[in-house]
Formats: sequence, structure tokens, C-alpha cells
Amino acid sequence: MKIYSQNKNFETAIDAEKMREWFQRGSEKLQGNRISISKLYVTRVFPRKEGGLTIQYQLYLEKSSSSEIEKMILCGHLIDPNQPLPDYSGNSKADYLISKDIGLIVPVFPFDPRLKSLQDLTRFERGSRISKALNTVLNMDIEIDSYEILGYRLGKRCVLRYMIEIKDESSYQQRIVAKVIRPSRFKKLLKISTELQMRGFDHNSPDGITVPRIVGSDSDLSVIFMENAPGMSLHFLVGKAIFPDACSAGGRTLRKLHNLDTGDLETYTIREEVGNLQRLLKLINNMYPEFGDSFRSRLNDLSDEGTGDPPVAVFSHRDFFDKQLLYSESRSTLLDCDNAAAADPALDFGNLIAHLILRKLQYPDSSANIEKGINAFIESYGYSGNNFRKRTNWWTRASLLRLFALYLLRPRWRRIAPDILMQPLDFLEEQ
Repeated sequence: MKIYSQNKNFETAIDAEKMREWFQRGSEKLQGNRISISKLYVTRVFPRKEGGLTIQYQLYLEKSSSSEIEKMILCGHLIDPNQPLPDYSGNSKADYLISKDIGLIVPVFPFDPRLKSLQDLTRFERGSRISKALNTVLNMDIEIDSYEILGYRLGKRCVLRYMIEIKDESSYQQRIVAKVIRPSRFKKLLKISTELQMRGFDHNSPDGITVPRIVGSDSDLSVIFMENAPGMSLHFLVGKAIFPDACSAGGRTLRKLHNLDTGDLETYTIREEVGNLQRLLKLINNMYPEFGDSFRSRLNDLSDEGTGDPPVAVFSHRDFFDKQLLYSESRSTLLDCDNAAAADPALDFGNLIAHLILRKLQYPDSSANIEKGINAFIESYGYSGNNFRKRTNWWTRASLLRLFALYLLRPRWRRIAPDILMQPLDFLEEQ
């Protein structure tokens, strides 16, 4: 089934070959010299609250001076036709590519209009701000050899991993991860990460359930420095025999998180979830009107259903899925608690199950192994009181509805998006 959006500008912006040619024409601005872009992929697409879409591109560059292939990640902003171009588009010093024909503007990394410290964090000659910061944090003489981008959301966050050389008697290399966030969110995220370490998730925890160890921070750069935690993402284990064990660890990790006091976390409820889904409904109506009725019908069902008495809120991750857990036999590391809130425990529980259902559609050859993983996760998390199954069913369906909308936007996977809405949840009643 071929699926196309009614938004022709969007279809152009996600056409890999057209965009490869467009970036090729702007290659001098990307690298300062002519280069060849051998491949381009559109990896992720996100709706923006202020309107329009963020489109993530992954480019593979061939330089004439070297036989090596360089990977580059760029995030573009596809402007809503009713919205003006961003302020920085009129700044001649800002580094960006722009196509006014389709309303696409792409800041050239490391320029980011909201994460302004990225430019300092990717210039690491001796004596640079990032070199001085790491020397101070690690309390030793270091040199930065290189960095790679582990994750990037335009204007929201960027995760970098540095390869550094320790200059002491033995001289050895080490990896350090740096998480860059908007200055307005820096203190909150640092507080959450620090509290989790102090409340049982430190890297030496006897049960092996941890968060990445914080080695330091720099408020001026709005960056948190962390260890390069061991293990492999649960997402990349779906076809391996170890996957059910990893899912079992995921259940124990989530249970441990939910046993924490919520402190002063903001509350997230069904009302907020329905509000977010209503905004996605507007997006679907505009871009994929043929799916509007199905989305609205399922959203109305969710809005009308009660889930019993309001549950006692727990410390909720609020974005708990398979890419948020690093697993090894000795340690399970929970990542990215940026959106932590006081919420129904069924929110995190249902969100992971929804993502594992999605993985079955993406990787059908691993379907049986993923089923084992779902069962292992459910069993290890354990019993959670009356009405939990009904609430889990609700949050799983809500997550699947959200994933349906988001995966319609991803060119590689939108063919499976309609199937996301049709997934049975009978197995939840059997557990």
C-alpha cells in the first residue's frame, strides 16, 4: 500500500534522492569545500508544537582528500505555511541552508538557534571551552581526539560522545558522553539525574540497575558529562537469544523506578495524553485525511472510556521504550529521564508494550522472540493491584495511536502504520 501525504512540500522534503541532490548543491556551505554525498536517509520526523515539522537527515559524505566516509546528522525545520520563517533566517552570520520553494530551513550543525553551546562543544582545539571544561571536570590533563553524535533533536537536546586522551604517566584513551540541553531545562534535568543516583540508581548499585554516572556538568555550556555506560540498547537485541532476559531486566528496572517517591515532579494524566493525541489528530487530518476518521474514532473511544479510580501516581519515566535501556549481564542502565513526571505506572508499562508490538511489525522474523520478551517483561514487573490491566490496555492503545501518527511521517516505515492500529491486545487480559 502506497501512502502519500497531502502536503506536497513534505513529500519533497522526505524524498531521499531529491534531498541528496539539494544538499549536494549546498555542500560547500556544509563543509567549506565541494564534497560528494553518497547516501542520504530520512531517519525521523517530529511534529513541532509551534507548527511545522522537524525532519532528521543522515548524510554520508565522501571527501576528495580522504577515502573515509563521514556520517553527518542534520535536522531541518519544515515551516507551517501559516508561520513566518524563524528569526535566525535573516541573520547573515547564521549557518543554514534554505529552500523557500518548500519552506525548509536546515541549520548546519553545530549551529543550533536554541542549543547555542553546540558550537563551543564541537571545537576542541587545545585551550577551547570544551577542553577546559573536561580538564576541570576530570581533574586531569586531557586532549579531545574526536566526537560522534549519538542523538540529536533540533533545538531540544544533543548527545555527543568524545574520545579523549588522558595525559598522565601511562597516557590512555577514554570515552565521555556529553548531553547538551536547552538552558531553561538544564537545572531540572541535572536535578533529576542526580536524585536518581542518590536514590538507588548509582553505577555501583548492588542490583545492577543504574542510570549513567554523572562525572560533572557545566551550566555555562548547558551540558552534563556522563560515563560511557556499558551494554547494548534493548532495541538492537530483538533478534538475539538474550532478548527475553533483557526484557526481564527492563521489568525490574521499571518496577524499581516506580517504587520511588515522586517528590516535586509535575503530574501527567490521561487528560494531558488525550490533549496531545488531539493535536496529532489535527496533523493527520491535514496531511493524511484518509486516516482521519479512523484516528478520530479510536481517540473518541479512549476519551469516553473510564479507567476506574485514579491510580496513585508514581515516579514515571514518561518515555520508557526499548531504546531507553542499555543491557549487559552485569548491569541495566536507564537512559533519558528528561520527561520524568508523577503519573500512572501503567503509562510506562503500556508504552513499552506498544513499542514491542511495533517491533513485531518492523521485524517479523523476530516476532516469536519479541513475544517471549513481552511475557518476560510483564512477569518480571509483577502484580500492580486492581484495575492495572484495564489501565495498561488504555495506555497501550494510546501509545499505539501516537506511534501510528508518528510512523506515518517516516518514509521507511509508513507502509506499516495502518497495521499499528489493528494490533490485538487480548494477551494483556490473559496475563
